[in-house]
Amino acid sequence: MITRLATAQDLRGIMKIEQESFGEDVGEESMATEAMMRDRIALCNATQPGWFWVAESDGVVCGYLILQPTHLDPDSCTSWNMATDNGTLRTTFASDGDAIFGVSLGTGSSAPSGTFYMLVYRGVLLLASTRKKSIMLCSRLPRLQKTANTRGTAPEEYWQQKDRTGAPRD
Repeated sequence: MITRLATAQDLRGIMKIEQESFGEDVGEESMATEAMMRDRIALCNATQPGWFWVAESDGVVCGYLILQPTHLDPDSCTSWNMATDNGTLRTTFASDGDAIFGVSLGTGSSAPSGTFYMLVYRGVLLLASTRKKSIMLCSRLPRLQKTANTRGTAPEEYWQQKDRTGAPRD
Protein backbone atom coordinates (compact mmCIF):
# COMPACT_ATOMS: atom_id res chain seq x y z
CA MET A 1 0.00 0.00 0.00
CA ILE A 2 1.16 3.52 -0.79
CA THR A 3 -0.04 7.06 -0.18
CA ARG A 4 0.18 9.59 -2.97
CA LEU A 5 -1.36 12.84 -4.13
CA ALA A 6 -4.89 12.46 -5.48
CA THR A 7 -5.63 13.13 -9.15
CA ALA A 8 -8.87 13.56 -11.07
CA GLN A 9 -8.46 9.95 -12.26
CA ASP A 10 -9.01 8.84 -8.64
CA LEU A 11 -12.52 10.32 -8.44
CA ARG A 12 -14.38 7.07 -8.98
CA GLY A 13 -12.58 5.39 -6.09
CA ILE A 14 -12.86 8.47 -3.87
CA MET A 15 -16.61 8.73 -4.48
CA LYS A 16 -17.10 5.03 -3.71
CA ILE A 17 -15.40 5.57 -0.36
CA GLU A 18 -17.42 8.74 0.26
CA GLN A 19 -20.64 6.77 -0.33
CA GLU A 20 -19.55 3.88 1.91
CA SER A 21 -18.31 6.17 4.67
CA PHE A 22 -20.98 8.82 4.82
CA GLY A 23 -23.86 8.08 2.45
CA GLU A 24 -26.07 5.63 4.33
CA ASP A 25 -25.28 6.36 7.97
CA VAL A 26 -24.86 10.13 7.78
CA GLY A 27 -27.09 10.86 4.81
CA GLU A 28 -26.56 11.61 1.14
CA GLU A 29 -26.86 15.35 1.82
CA SER A 30 -23.72 15.13 3.97
CA MET A 31 -21.63 13.67 1.16
CA ALA A 32 -19.40 15.71 -1.08
CA THR A 33 -20.40 15.68 -4.71
CA GLU A 34 -18.06 14.50 -7.45
CA ALA A 35 -17.73 18.11 -8.66
CA MET A 36 -16.82 19.23 -5.14
CA MET A 37 -14.17 16.49 -4.85
CA ARG A 38 -12.78 17.44 -8.26
CA ASP A 39 -12.52 21.08 -7.13
CA ARG A 40 -10.86 20.03 -3.88
CA ILE A 41 -8.24 18.00 -5.73
CA ALA A 42 -7.48 20.92 -8.04
CA LEU A 43 -7.25 23.46 -5.21
CA CYS A 44 -5.43 21.31 -2.66
CA ASN A 45 -2.87 19.88 -5.06
CA ALA A 46 -2.22 22.96 -7.22
CA THR A 47 1.01 23.65 -5.31
CA GLN A 48 3.44 21.63 -3.26
CA PRO A 49 3.30 19.85 -0.89
CA GLY A 50 -0.29 18.92 -1.84
CA TRP A 51 -3.09 18.45 0.67
CA PHE A 52 -5.41 15.83 -0.89
CA TRP A 53 -3.93 12.33 -0.61
CA VAL A 54 -5.13 8.84 -1.41
CA ALA A 55 -4.08 5.45 -0.14
CA GLU A 56 -3.79 2.88 -2.89
CA SER A 57 -3.49 -0.88 -2.63
CA ASP A 58 -2.99 -3.10 -5.68
CA GLY A 59 -3.90 -0.18 -7.96
CA VAL A 60 -7.20 0.55 -6.16
CA VAL A 61 -7.92 3.69 -4.13
CA CYS A 62 -8.81 2.46 -0.64
CA GLY A 63 -8.74 5.68 1.37
CA TYR A 64 -8.31 9.42 1.19
CA LEU A 65 -7.22 12.33 3.36
CA ILE A 66 -8.11 15.97 2.66
CA LEU A 67 -6.37 18.69 4.63
CA GLN A 68 -6.27 22.42 4.09
CA PRO A 69 -3.79 25.02 5.28
CA THR A 70 -5.74 27.90 6.80
CA HIS A 71 -5.55 31.14 8.75
CA LEU A 72 -8.29 29.90 11.08
CA ASP A 73 -7.52 29.19 14.72
CA PRO A 74 -9.29 26.71 17.02
CA ASP A 75 -11.48 29.41 18.59
CA SER A 76 -12.83 30.50 15.21
CA CYS A 77 -13.59 26.96 14.02
CA THR A 78 -17.12 26.75 15.35
CA SER A 79 -18.27 24.13 12.84
CA TRP A 80 -17.05 22.02 9.94
CA ASN A 81 -19.20 24.10 7.55
CA MET A 82 -17.60 27.31 8.77
CA ALA A 83 -14.06 25.90 8.69
CA THR A 84 -14.45 24.62 5.11
CA ASP A 85 -16.72 27.28 3.58
CA ASN A 86 -19.49 24.66 3.36
CA GLY A 87 -17.06 22.12 1.95
CA THR A 88 -15.86 24.30 -0.94
CA LEU A 89 -12.65 25.51 0.79
CA ARG A 90 -12.91 28.69 -1.34
CA THR A 91 -12.52 31.23 1.47
CA THR A 92 -10.81 29.05 4.09
CA PHE A 93 -7.94 27.49 2.12
CA ALA A 94 -4.81 29.61 2.57
CA SER A 95 -1.49 28.11 1.49
CA ASP A 96 0.35 30.61 3.72
CA GLY A 97 -1.85 29.88 6.75
CA ASP A 98 -0.10 28.69 9.89
CA ALA A 99 -2.62 25.96 10.74
CA ILE A 100 -4.00 22.82 9.09
CA PHE A 101 -7.66 21.82 9.19
CA GLY A 102 -8.70 18.21 8.55
CA VAL A 103 -11.43 18.42 5.92
CA SER A 104 -12.18 14.72 5.47
CA LEU A 105 -10.75 11.25 5.98
CA GLY A 106 -12.33 8.10 4.62
CA THR A 107 -11.41 4.48 4.09
CA GLY A 108 -13.23 1.91 2.00
CA SER A 109 -14.85 -1.21 3.38
CA SER A 110 -12.21 -3.36 1.68
CA ALA A 111 -9.25 -1.18 2.73
CA PRO A 112 -6.34 -3.17 4.12
CA SER A 113 -5.71 -3.03 7.84
CA GLY A 114 -3.66 0.05 8.68
CA THR A 115 -5.00 2.26 5.88
CA PHE A 116 -6.45 4.78 8.33
CA TYR A 117 -3.14 4.97 10.22
CA MET A 118 -1.11 5.46 7.04
CA LEU A 119 -3.30 8.42 6.10
CA VAL A 120 -3.08 9.95 9.58
CA TYR A 121 0.70 9.48 9.45
CA ARG A 122 0.73 11.32 6.10
CA GLY A 123 -1.06 14.22 7.83
CA VAL A 124 1.51 14.25 10.64
CA LEU A 125 4.32 14.31 8.06
CA LEU A 126 2.68 17.29 6.34
CA LEU A 127 2.38 19.11 9.65
CA ALA A 128 6.05 18.53 10.40
CA SER A 129 7.41 19.24 6.92
CA THR A 130 5.43 22.46 6.45
CA ARG A 131 6.14 23.70 9.97
CA LYS A 132 2.53 24.72 10.48
CA LYS A 133 1.77 25.60 14.10
CA SER A 134 -1.29 23.43 14.67
CA ILE A 135 -3.70 20.92 13.23
CA MET A 136 -7.44 20.93 13.87
CA LEU A 137 -9.67 17.93 13.30
CA CYS A 138 -13.42 17.51 13.29
CA SER A 139 -15.51 14.35 13.11
CA ARG A 140 -18.91 13.36 11.79
CA LEU A 141 -21.14 11.19 13.92
CA PRO A 142 -22.43 8.49 11.54
CA ARG A 143 -25.43 7.33 13.59
CA LEU A 144 -26.45 10.73 14.98
CA GLN A 145 -29.26 11.42 12.50
CA LYS A 146 -30.86 8.03 12.98
CA THR A 147 -30.70 8.40 16.78
CA ALA A 148 -31.97 11.98 16.69
CA ASN A 149 -34.95 10.94 14.55
CA THR A 150 -35.95 8.05 16.81
CA ARG A 151 -35.05 9.42 20.26
CA GLY A 152 -34.81 13.19 19.82
CA THR A 153 -31.17 13.21 20.94
CA ALA A 154 -29.24 16.47 20.45
CA PRO A 155 -25.68 16.31 19.00
CA GLU A 156 -24.22 17.71 22.25
CA GLU A 157 -25.79 14.81 24.15
CA TYR A 158 -25.12 12.14 21.52
CA TRP A 159 -21.36 12.50 21.22
CA GLN A 160 -21.00 11.85 24.97
CA GLN A 161 -22.90 8.54 24.88
CA LYS A 162 -21.03 5.30 25.54
CA ASP A 163 -21.68 1.72 24.50
CA ARG A 164 -21.84 -1.27 26.91
CA THR A 165 -18.05 -1.40 27.19
CA GLY A 166 -17.68 2.30 28.01
CA ALA A 167 -16.29 3.18 24.59
CA PRO A 168 -17.75 6.09 22.59
CA ARG A 169 -20.98 4.98 20.91
CA ASP A 170 -19.93 6.18 17.47
